[in-house]
Amino acid sequence: MNYVKLIIGLILLTGGAHYLVEGSKNLALKFNIRPIVVGLTIVALATSFPELLVSLTSALKGSDGMAVGNIVGSNIANIAFVLAIAALIRPFKVEKQTLKVDFPVLLGITGLFCYFIYDKKLVWGEGLILLTILIGYVIYCVKTSTHAADFQNEKPHGSKLKNFIFIITGSAVVIAGAYFFVEGGVGIARYYNINEAVIGLTVLAVGTSLPELAATVAAAVKNQNEIGIGNIIGSNIFNFALVIGIVPIVLALKNGTELRFELVKTDVFMMIAVVVALFAIIVFTKKFGRIAGMLFLISYFIYIINCFKPGII
Repeated sequence: MNYVKLIIGLILLTGGAHYLVEGSKNLALKFNIRPIVVGLTIVALATSFPELLVSLTSALKGSDGMAVGNIVGSNIANIAFVLAIAALIRPFKVEKQTLKVDFPVLLGITGLFCYFIYDKKLVWGEGLILLTILIGYVIYCVKTSTHAADFQNEKPHGSKLKNFIFIITGSAVVIAGAYFFVEGGVGIARYYNINEAVIGLTVLAVGTSLPELAATVAAAVKNQNEIGIGNIIGSNIFNFALVIGIVPIVLALKNGTELRFELVKTDVFMMIAVVVALFAIIVFTKKFGRIAGMLFLISYFIYIINCFKPGII
């Protein structure tokens, strides 16, 4: 039954991602908005829902470490796994605006997250700070979203309402696909008696990153790389600012408790390393190509092996 869930999840992810990317692209053209802004906001928000649901549910059930570990693992997977696979399909070129604004925001919020978790807890005030930063960032994206009239010659298809429905429907199908895939993966992992902490950092993290994988790969195949890389940058920002912003606030309001957890230094180091390495590569090359994608993918597989057999790195 778990293998059936995996297959159903993959089918839903693939189909949902197609409509999500198509709707996002056409809506961007309809409103004369740069596609990367759609990736940074609408697509990123949609593909971050699984992380939000999993982390919030885990925290409310008392699994604080799983809640935070899911975000750390997902943000590692988004770059070292998802973006790497997409780059193998079609290398990414990065706009100056993305390099000057979006990447620094990602770097800054990653650093702030690491500062907040240094004392092994997250309180509602820190969550509120993260949410405030996210709101400011989204407002900035919307206000600077228009592009030149000659951005591209492609004409949008369908009405605004139709494409908005595509985005909503695609998001729902992608989230449903992620749910089935995670359920199947966790079931198989438990059948083989794999440690639950390892499940959180690997199966669960990759599972909740599947919407990003589906959307980013679909964008790469359709030559909509701006939506793809915008989705990854935006999803990582949303994971830190939205998910980690909301969870401690909900815990404080519902239970009067703080989010407390233990994180392995290797996982935090890997999270920081992939963000910094991605930023450095793009600063010097202005793109993220196949060689870089392959190196990131290899490093991710080594990291996963280390999760199952500590001591390799």
